[in-house]
Amino acid sequence: MPDKFVMKPCCMFVLNSLNTGGSERKTLRVANGLSRDGWDVHVCYLNPPHDLGSELDSGIECFCLNRSGKLDIKAVKRLRAYLLERNINRVWAVNLYPALYVFLAMLGRRDAAKAWVFVNTTEFHSRKERFQMLLYAPVLRASHGVVFGCEMQRRYWSKIYRIAKSKASVIYNGVDPDYFSPEGYEAGRVNVRRQFGFSPDDIVFGNVAMFRPEKGHDYLIDSIQRLHAENPLVRLLLVGDGPLLPAMKEKVASLGLNDVVVFSGRHSDVRPMLSVMDAFLLVSVAVETFSNAVLEAMSMKLPVILSDIGGASEMLGEDGGLLFKPGDGNALEGAMRYYFEPANREAFGISARERVEERFTERSMLDCYKHTMCCAD
Repeated sequence: MPDKFVMKPCCMFVLNSLNTGGSERKTLRVANGLSRDGWDVHVCYLNPPHDLGSELDSGIECFCLNRSGKLDIKAVKRLRAYLLERNINRVWAVNLYPALYVFLAMLGRRDAAKAWVFVNTTEFHSRKERFQMLLYAPVLRASHGVVFGCEMQRRYWSKIYRIAKSKASVIYNGVDPDYFSPEGYEAGRVNVRRQFGFSPDDIVFGNVAMFRPEKGHDYLIDSIQRLHAENPLVRLLLVGDGPLLPAMKEKVASLGLNDVVVFSGRHSDVRPMLSVMDAFLLVSVAVETFSNAVLEAMSMKLPVILSDIGGASEMLGEDGGLLFKPGDGNALEGAMRYYFEPANREAFGISARERVEERFTERSMLDCYKHTMCCAD
Protein backbone atom coordinates (compact mmCIF):
# COMPACT_ATOMS: atom_id res chain seq x y z
CA MET A 1 0.00 0.00 0.00
CA PRO A 2 1.45 3.45 -0.87
CA ASP A 3 2.67 5.43 2.12
CA LYS A 4 0.14 8.21 1.53
CA PHE A 5 -2.67 5.77 2.33
CA VAL A 6 -1.18 4.48 5.55
CA MET A 7 -3.32 5.63 8.46
CA LYS A 8 -1.49 7.35 11.28
CA PRO A 9 -2.21 6.08 14.79
CA CYS A 10 -4.59 8.58 16.36
CA CYS A 11 -5.31 9.76 19.90
CA MET A 12 -6.77 12.64 21.89
CA PHE A 13 -6.00 14.20 25.26
CA VAL A 14 -8.86 15.86 27.17
CA LEU A 15 -8.00 18.32 29.97
CA ASN A 16 -9.85 20.74 32.23
CA SER A 17 -8.01 23.71 30.74
CA LEU A 18 -4.68 24.83 29.33
CA ASN A 19 -3.79 26.56 32.58
CA THR A 20 -0.14 26.77 33.59
CA GLY A 21 0.29 23.68 35.75
CA GLY A 22 2.45 20.59 36.07
CA SER A 23 -0.02 18.04 34.70
CA GLU A 24 -1.04 20.36 31.85
CA ARG A 25 2.55 21.02 30.78
CA LYS A 26 3.37 17.31 31.00
CA THR A 27 0.33 16.41 28.87
CA LEU A 28 1.30 18.89 26.17
CA ARG A 29 4.86 17.53 26.13
CA VAL A 30 3.45 14.02 25.64
CA ALA A 31 1.14 15.28 22.87
CA ASN A 32 4.04 17.00 21.11
CA GLY A 33 6.27 13.94 21.48
CA LEU A 34 3.66 11.59 20.00
CA SER A 35 3.02 14.01 17.14
CA ARG A 36 6.73 14.11 16.32
CA ASP A 37 6.73 10.32 16.36
CA GLY A 38 4.12 10.29 13.61
CA TRP A 39 0.85 10.11 15.56
CA ASP A 40 -2.25 12.10 14.67
CA VAL A 41 -2.76 13.92 17.98
CA HIS A 42 -5.68 16.06 19.14
CA VAL A 43 -6.07 18.10 22.33
CA CYS A 44 -9.40 19.13 23.81
CA TYR A 45 -10.02 21.20 26.95
CA LEU A 46 -13.27 21.90 28.73
CA ASN A 47 -12.90 25.62 29.30
CA PRO A 48 -10.38 28.51 29.43
CA PRO A 49 -7.75 29.63 30.27
CA HIS A 50 -5.74 28.94 27.13
CA ASP A 51 -2.33 29.93 28.59
CA LEU A 52 -0.37 26.95 27.27
CA GLY A 53 -1.90 26.76 23.80
CA SER A 54 1.20 28.26 22.17
CA GLU A 55 3.31 25.37 23.48
CA LEU A 56 1.56 22.83 21.25
CA ASP A 57 3.18 21.89 17.94
CA SER A 58 1.44 23.34 14.89
CA GLY A 59 0.35 19.93 13.57
CA ILE A 60 -1.84 19.21 16.61
CA GLU A 61 -5.52 20.10 16.44
CA CYS A 62 -6.62 21.83 19.63
CA PHE A 63 -10.11 23.01 20.54
CA CYS A 64 -12.05 24.25 23.55
CA LEU A 65 -15.50 22.88 24.44
CA ASN A 66 -16.40 26.14 26.23
CA ARG A 67 -18.22 24.22 28.90
CA SER A 68 -21.05 26.06 30.67
CA GLY A 69 -22.05 24.88 34.14
CA LYS A 70 -20.95 21.75 35.96
CA LEU A 71 -22.32 19.31 33.42
CA ASP A 72 -22.88 20.80 29.97
CA ILE A 73 -24.68 18.25 27.79
CA LYS A 74 -24.11 20.39 24.70
CA ALA A 75 -20.37 20.26 25.38
CA VAL A 76 -20.60 16.47 25.73
CA LYS A 77 -22.33 16.30 22.34
CA ARG A 78 -19.67 18.52 20.76
CA LEU A 79 -16.96 16.23 22.09
CA ARG A 80 -18.80 13.13 20.86
CA ALA A 81 -19.25 14.62 17.39
CA TYR A 82 -15.58 15.58 17.16
CA LEU A 83 -14.46 12.07 18.13
CA LEU A 84 -16.75 10.44 15.56
CA GLU A 85 -16.00 12.85 12.71
CA ARG A 86 -12.25 12.33 13.04
CA ASN A 87 -12.47 8.64 13.88
CA ILE A 88 -10.51 9.08 17.14
CA ASN A 89 -10.45 5.77 18.97
CA ARG A 90 -7.81 6.37 21.66
CA VAL A 91 -8.71 8.99 24.27
CA TRP A 92 -6.84 10.10 27.40
CA ALA A 93 -8.78 11.95 30.10
CA VAL A 94 -6.39 13.92 32.29
CA ASN A 95 -7.93 13.84 35.77
CA LEU A 96 -11.43 13.08 36.96
CA TYR A 97 -13.66 15.85 35.62
CA PRO A 98 -12.53 15.38 32.01
CA ALA A 99 -13.00 11.62 32.57
CA LEU A 100 -16.72 12.20 33.17
CA TYR A 101 -17.04 14.10 29.89
CA VAL A 102 -15.11 11.45 27.97
CA PHE A 103 -17.22 8.68 29.51
CA LEU A 104 -20.47 10.38 28.48
CA ALA A 105 -19.19 11.27 25.01
CA MET A 106 -18.16 7.66 24.31
CA LEU A 107 -21.21 6.06 25.92
CA GLY A 108 -22.88 3.55 23.62
CA ARG A 109 -20.14 3.46 20.97
CA ARG A 110 -19.93 0.02 19.40
CA ASP A 111 -16.51 0.39 17.77
CA ALA A 112 -13.11 -0.40 19.26
CA ALA A 113 -12.65 3.01 20.88
CA LYS A 114 -10.77 2.97 24.20
CA ALA A 115 -10.45 5.57 26.95
CA TRP A 116 -7.83 5.86 29.68
CA VAL A 117 -7.93 8.09 32.73
CA PHE A 118 -4.68 9.58 34.00
CA VAL A 119 -5.08 10.33 37.71
CA ASN A 120 -2.79 13.01 39.16
CA THR A 121 -4.29 13.31 42.65
CA THR A 122 -2.78 11.06 45.32
CA GLU A 123 -5.52 11.22 47.96
CA PHE A 124 -8.47 13.39 48.94
CA HIS A 125 -8.76 15.39 52.16
CA SER A 126 -12.09 17.20 51.98
CA ARG A 127 -15.49 15.61 52.54
CA LYS A 128 -16.74 17.11 49.27
CA GLU A 129 -13.96 15.45 47.26
CA ARG A 130 -14.57 12.08 48.87
CA PHE A 131 -18.31 12.40 48.19
CA GLN A 132 -17.65 13.21 44.51
CA MET A 133 -15.84 9.89 44.17
CA LEU A 134 -19.22 8.16 44.43
CA LEU A 135 -19.70 9.49 40.89
CA TYR A 136 -16.16 9.22 39.58
CA ALA A 137 -15.25 5.72 40.85
CA PRO A 138 -17.74 3.95 38.50
CA VAL A 139 -16.35 6.04 35.61
CA LEU A 140 -12.84 4.83 36.43
CA ARG A 141 -13.97 1.22 36.63
CA ALA A 142 -15.77 1.54 33.28
CA SER A 143 -12.70 2.92 31.47
CA HIS A 144 -10.33 0.72 29.51
CA GLY A 145 -7.54 1.61 31.91
CA VAL A 146 -6.55 3.88 34.76
CA VAL A 147 -2.98 5.17 34.70
CA PHE A 148 -1.21 6.48 37.79
CA GLY A 149 1.92 8.52 38.32
CA CYS A 150 3.56 6.16 40.81
CA GLU A 151 3.19 2.71 42.32
CA MET A 152 2.18 4.02 45.75
CA GLN A 153 -0.74 5.91 44.17
CA ARG A 154 -1.79 2.88 42.10
CA ARG A 155 -1.97 0.64 45.18
CA TYR A 156 -3.92 3.22 47.18
CA TRP A 157 -6.54 3.95 44.50
CA SER A 158 -6.94 0.32 43.47
CA LYS A 159 -7.76 -0.63 47.05
CA ILE A 160 -9.98 2.33 47.96
CA TYR A 161 -11.94 2.55 44.70
CA ARG A 162 -11.90 -1.14 43.71
CA ILE A 163 -10.09 -0.76 40.40
CA ALA A 164 -9.23 -4.11 38.84
CA LYS A 165 -5.55 -4.99 38.77
CA SER A 166 -5.75 -5.58 35.02
CA LYS A 167 -6.90 -1.98 34.50
CA ALA A 168 -4.42 -0.18 36.76
CA SER A 169 -0.95 0.72 35.54
CA VAL A 170 1.84 3.23 36.19
CA ILE A 171 3.56 5.63 33.81
CA TYR A 172 6.25 7.67 35.50
CA ASN A 173 6.83 11.27 34.46
CA GLY A 174 9.93 11.91 32.42
CA VAL A 175 12.09 14.85 31.37
CA ASP A 176 14.51 15.48 28.53
CA PRO A 177 18.00 15.10 30.04
CA ASP A 178 19.57 16.88 27.06
CA TYR A 179 17.40 19.94 27.64
CA PHE A 180 17.65 19.85 31.44
CA SER A 181 21.41 19.55 31.52
CA PRO A 182 23.90 21.48 33.66
CA GLU A 183 26.20 21.75 30.65
CA GLY A 184 26.45 25.34 29.46
CA TYR A 185 25.24 26.92 32.68
CA GLU A 186 28.42 26.72 34.75
CA ALA A 187 29.99 29.81 33.14
CA GLY A 188 26.99 32.04 33.80
CA ARG A 189 26.26 30.72 37.29
CA VAL A 190 28.25 33.41 39.10
CA ASN A 191 26.63 36.23 37.11
CA VAL A 192 23.10 34.93 37.68
CA ARG A 193 23.79 34.48 41.38
CA ARG A 194 25.05 38.04 41.53
CA GLN A 195 21.78 39.28 40.00
CA PHE A 196 19.92 37.76 42.95
CA GLY A 197 22.39 39.07 45.51
CA PHE A 198 24.02 35.69 46.19
CA SER A 199 27.78 35.40 46.65
CA PRO A 200 29.83 32.50 45.23
CA ASP A 201 30.19 31.12 48.78
CA ASP A 202 26.51 31.21 49.70
CA ILE A 203 24.68 27.87 50.10
CA VAL A 204 21.56 28.45 48.02
CA PHE A 205 18.62 26.13 48.59
CA GLY A 206 15.86 26.44 46.01
CA ASN A 207 12.25 25.56 45.41
CA VAL A 208 10.08 25.71 42.26
CA ALA A 209 6.38 25.50 43.11
CA MET A 210 3.08 27.34 43.09
CA PHE A 211 2.43 29.28 46.30
CA ARG A 212 -0.43 27.18 47.66
CA PRO A 213 -1.03 25.84 51.19
CA GLU A 214 0.00 22.25 50.37
CA LYS A 215 3.43 23.33 49.09
CA GLY A 216 4.73 24.03 52.60
CA HIS A 217 6.39 27.41 51.99
CA ASP A 218 5.35 28.61 55.43
CA TYR A 219 7.36 26.11 57.47
CA LEU A 220 10.20 26.13 54.92
CA ILE A 221 10.73 29.82 55.61
CA ASP A 222 10.75 29.11 59.36
CA SER A 223 13.46 26.50 58.81
CA ILE A 224 15.52 28.91 56.73
CA GLN A 225 15.33 31.49 59.51
CA ARG A 226 16.77 29.01 62.02
CA LEU A 227 19.44 27.67 59.66
CA HIS A 228 20.58 31.14 58.61
CA ALA A 229 21.05 32.07 62.27
CA GLU A 230 23.21 28.96 62.57
CA ASN A 231 25.07 29.40 59.26
CA PRO A 232 25.00 32.92 57.70
CA LEU A 233 25.80 31.48 54.24
CA VAL A 234 22.37 29.84 53.95
CA ARG A 235 20.06 31.43 51.38
CA LEU A 236 16.72 30.48 49.75
CA LEU A 237 15.52 31.08 46.19
CA LEU A 238 11.76 30.63 45.66
CA VAL A 239 10.55 30.33 42.06
CA GLY A 240 6.86 30.57 41.13
CA ASP A 241 3.71 32.51 41.88
CA GLY A 242 0.29 31.75 43.28
CA PRO A 243 -2.34 32.92 45.79
CA LEU A 244 -0.07 32.71 48.86
CA LEU A 245 2.83 34.66 47.34
CA PRO A 246 1.90 38.03 48.96
CA ALA A 247 1.50 36.38 52.38
CA MET A 248 4.90 34.66 52.09
CA LYS A 249 6.59 37.91 51.08
CA GLU A 250 5.01 39.60 54.09
CA LYS A 251 6.21 36.78 56.36
CA VAL A 252 9.78 37.04 55.05
CA ALA A 253 9.79 40.80 55.63
CA SER A 254 8.39 40.42 59.15
CA LEU A 255 11.17 37.96 60.02
CA GLY A 256 13.85 40.30 58.67
CA LEU A 257 14.84 37.83 55.93
CA ASN A 258 14.62 40.04 52.85
CA ASP A 259 18.37 39.61 52.27
CA VAL A 260 18.14 35.86 52.81
CA VAL A 261 15.02 34.76 50.89
CA VAL A 262 14.66 35.81 47.24
CA PHE A 263 11.39 35.56 45.27
CA SER A 264 12.13 35.30 41.56
CA GLY A 265 8.57 35.01 40.22
CA ARG A 266 7.44 32.58 37.55
CA HIS A 267 9.73 31.59 34.67
CA SER A 268 8.88 29.68 31.50
CA ASP A 269 12.47 28.40 31.46
CA VAL A 270 13.61 27.41 34.95
CA ARG A 271 17.07 26.18 33.97
CA PRO A 272 18.88 29.45 34.81
CA MET A 273 17.12 29.43 38.21
CA LEU A 274 18.15 25.83 38.86
CA SER A 275 21.74 26.63 37.90
CA VAL A 276 21.88 29.15 40.76
CA MET A 277 20.92 26.55 43.38
CA ASP A 278 23.20 24.28 45.40
CA ALA A 279 20.32 21.98 46.39
CA PHE A 280 16.63 21.65 45.53
CA LEU A 281 13.76 21.32 48.02
CA LEU A 282 10.18 20.14 47.65
CA VAL A 283 8.51 20.31 51.06
CA SER A 284 4.85 19.68 50.20
CA VAL A 285 2.51 18.32 52.86
CA ALA A 286 -0.16 16.98 50.46
CA VAL A 287 -1.22 16.42 46.82
CA GLU A 288 2.20 15.60 45.28
CA THR A 289 2.36 12.42 43.21
CA PHE A 290 5.50 12.49 41.05
CA SER A 291 6.86 15.99 40.66
CA ASN A 292 8.17 17.16 37.28
CA ALA A 293 9.92 20.05 39.01
CA VAL A 294 11.99 17.58 41.05
CA LEU A 295 12.90 15.53 37.97
CA GLU A 296 14.06 18.70 36.22
CA ALA A 297 16.26 19.60 39.19
CA MET A 298 17.69 16.07 39.38
CA SER A 299 18.44 16.16 35.65
CA MET A 300 20.34 19.42 36.24
CA LYS A 301 22.53 17.43 38.67
CA LEU A 302 21.10 19.06 41.79
CA PRO A 303 20.94 17.16 45.09
CA VAL A 304 17.37 17.11 46.31
CA ILE A 305 15.43 16.95 49.58
CA LEU A 306 11.83 15.76 49.37
CA SER A 307 9.01 15.30 51.82
CA ASP A 308 8.18 11.59 51.78
CA ILE A 309 4.84 11.88 50.03
CA GLY A 310 3.36 10.32 46.91
CA GLY A 311 6.03 8.63 44.81
CA ALA A 312 9.02 10.47 46.32
CA SER A 313 10.73 7.28 47.51
CA GLU A 314 10.20 5.66 44.08
CA MET A 315 11.72 8.70 42.41
CA LEU A 316 14.86 8.80 44.57
CA GLY A 317 15.52 5.11 45.11
CA GLU A 318 18.35 4.39 47.54
CA ASP A 319 20.75 7.21 46.65
CA GLY A 320 18.93 9.77 44.50
CA GLY A 321 18.36 12.25 47.34
CA LEU A 322 17.14 12.74 50.92
CA LEU A 323 13.63 12.21 52.29
CA PHE A 324 11.98 13.61 55.42
CA LYS A 325 8.57 13.32 57.08
CA PRO A 326 6.12 15.89 55.63
CA GLY A 327 5.78 18.96 57.83
CA ASP A 328 8.67 17.99 60.12
CA GLY A 329 10.82 21.14 60.22
CA ASN A 330 13.50 19.53 62.39
CA ALA A 331 13.94 16.64 59.95
CA LEU A 332 14.04 19.06 57.03
CA GLU A 333 16.74 21.12 58.71
CA GLY A 334 18.80 18.01 59.43
CA ALA A 335 18.72 17.09 55.74
CA MET A 336 19.68 20.62 54.74
CA ARG A 337 22.64 20.58 57.13
CA TYR A 338 23.88 17.42 55.41
CA TYR A 339 24.11 19.44 52.21
CA PHE A 340 26.23 22.13 53.84
CA GLU A 341 29.16 19.91 52.80
CA PRO A 342 30.10 20.40 49.11
CA ALA A 343 31.20 16.77 48.80
CA ASN A 344 27.76 15.55 49.88
CA ARG A 345 26.05 17.86 47.42
CA GLU A 346 28.27 16.70 44.59
CA ALA A 347 27.78 12.97 45.30
CA PHE A 348 23.99 13.20 45.52
CA GLY A 349 23.82 15.49 42.48
CA ILE A 350 25.66 12.92 40.36
CA SER A 351 23.36 10.15 41.62
CA ALA A 352 20.27 12.25 40.89
CA ARG A 353 21.33 12.85 37.30
CA GLU A 354 22.08 9.15 36.79
CA ARG A 355 18.69 8.22 38.22
CA VAL A 356 16.91 10.40 35.65
CA GLU A 357 18.97 9.07 32.75
CA GLU A 358 18.27 5.47 33.76
CA ARG A 359 14.57 5.65 34.72
CA PHE A 360 12.81 8.95 34.05
CA THR A 361 13.51 10.26 30.57
CA GLU A 362 10.86 11.79 28.35
CA ARG A 363 11.63 9.12 25.75
CA SER A 364 10.81 6.29 28.14
CA MET A 365 7.58 8.08 29.18
CA LEU A 366 6.46 8.46 25.56
CA ASP A 367 7.23 4.83 24.83
CA CYS A 368 5.03 3.81 27.76
CA TYR A 369 2.11 5.85 26.38
CA LYS A 370 2.51 4.30 22.94
CA HIS A 371 2.84 0.79 24.36
CA THR A 372 -0.30 1.27 26.44
CA MET A 373 -2.35 2.36 23.41
CA CYS A 374 -0.90 -0.13 20.94
CA CYS A 375 -1.43 -3.07 23.29
CA ALA A 376 -5.14 -2.19 23.45
CA ASP A 377 -5.63 -3.19 19.80
